Amino acid sequence: MRGPGGARERRTVAIWNACRSTVVALLLIGAAVLLPPATAAAQESGPGGYRKWLGAAIGAVVVGVPTFTSADFNPNLGTCTRTECFAPLATAVGFTLGLLLGKEFDDAAARRFVAGPRLDLRPRETVQLPFLPDRGRKAGTAALWSAAEGLVRLEGETQSRLGGVRGLSDAALVDERAAIVAATPSGLFALPLVQDDIAGRRVDARGARLVAAGSGGRLVVSGAGGLLGFTSVGRGTALELSEAARTTGGPLAADLVWPRASRIAWVLEGPRLVARDGGTLAEVGALELSAAARSLDVEAALGVVAAGRDGVFVIDVSDPAMPRLAARFQGIRNAFDVALLESRAYVAAGEQGLVVVDLTRPAAPAVAAVVRNLGSPSLVQGTSGQVWVVDGATGEAHSVSFPGAAPPD
Repeated sequence: MRGPGGARERRTVAIWNACRSTVVALLLIGAAVLLPPATAAAQESGPGGYRKWLGAAIGAVVVGVPTFTSADFNPNLGTCTRTECFAPLATAVGFTLGLLLGKEFDDAAARRFVAGPRLDLRPRETVQLPFLPDRGRKAGTAALWSAAEGLVRLEGETQSRLGGVRGLSDAALVDERAAIVAATPSGLFALPLVQDDIAGRRVDARGARLVAAGSGGRLVVSGAGGLLGFTSVGRGTALELSEAARTTGGPLAADLVWPRASRIAWVLEGPRLVARDGGTLAEVGALELSAAARSLDVEAALGVVAAGRDGVFVIDVSDPAMPRLAARFQGIRNAFDVALLESRAYVAAGEQGLVVVDLTRPAAPAVAAVVRNLGSPSLVQGTSGQVWVVDGATGEAHSVSFPGAAPPD
């Protein structure tokens, strides 16, 4: 039989353990709130996501330790009244609540990190698009915006709705052929550059999702079956394509970019950024990313990848055989799209606005400005010294320039 002395001793131990766990939890909470944001690696910029895990640990300690050291409940209250049963359940509840609270601290730190210098810009032009586009591409000094409803070419205030094709998922300018090639599930279509009264002509019957044009009239196309490489002859809607290379299998590409005057086409394949020879489609090099990506842009020796809630990856592509992660820019709640222009990354971040990231030092990206008067940016495209931003809430396209976006002190 257990005596009253043993009961008092157990209560004393339980109280001591509960007090100790509370002190530890308070110290951890103070560290989470007061200490500056830590980075998970030297090459990352922005607050790490450690607060949610710290909060989960605190919640598990605060709730779990007292329940593990408490006495059994009255067995008449239910089936799970012994410590061995309710203590793990209570610990799990504390872990979940701490995780949710810590995530709120992470989000608050992210908002502070990209707060800014705030920059309000008057757009040079604002154009109401006939539909909300899904994807944007550079087209010389213009921008191409495509969606299932059709294709629009914007240059200054000039808007040309190019014609007669529906179900588009992407389009690319083939400058040497004075044509635009549009990708649809029913094949590739050749369109005129400006005239919107001429219907597109189908030039390949295989379904396609993405298309990119290199120099010399060559194209790389991504579809459900892999990648296809084409050469082209002719001009305008008289364009003719010939298959030059193909790949089979592999994950569906998320984005595809082929910089002008480069032999390398860059492809986002799942969590991998792959450099492929534009002529043969052979893999030249690859970089494993730690998150699935949405969109890609490459300019000279620098590449940027928008990865939604996982931020923006800054990549050194000077050696296509060995692309290297220069930095991972965190703190943006949702990086929908990204464009490179003159050593700056322009990130369409929805309700956060347009985040301008200075990449003069690629290993140390810094917020140069945050523009919040352009609605809710969902797409962004850089063309010849200006940036086109699509407001995902209104379907308006704004053309802006950034002469005063200097890096912060």
